[in-house]
Amino acid sequence: MFCVVPLDRSDDAPQMVLKFPQDQLEELRAQHPCLIHASHFNNSHWSGVLLDGSESALLLQDWVLQSYNLVLAGMPKRRVAELGLAPLPRRAI
Repeated sequence: MFCVVPLDRSDDAPQMVLKFPQDQLEELRAQHPCLIHASHFNNSHWSGVLLDGSESALLLQDWVLQSYNLVLAGMPKRRVAELGLAPLPRRAI
């Protein structure tokens, strides 16, 4: 799991939950108000991302790719090979 999108929150702004590098997350939260603490997740690794239009689609795509790659890097190499998965290139922003 590298991205969670709650589908039962029609009364709130759309959002998703992504994994971020632990050593960068607090600084990213300070720079990007759309990054919020995610309920029921380890907030030193995961962050809620409000999809309120305050960030570009390119940045959001980069964050999704980064989350995928972080989760993939934490998986056992044998399992990654069995599933035929590979890291995805990130865009230069």
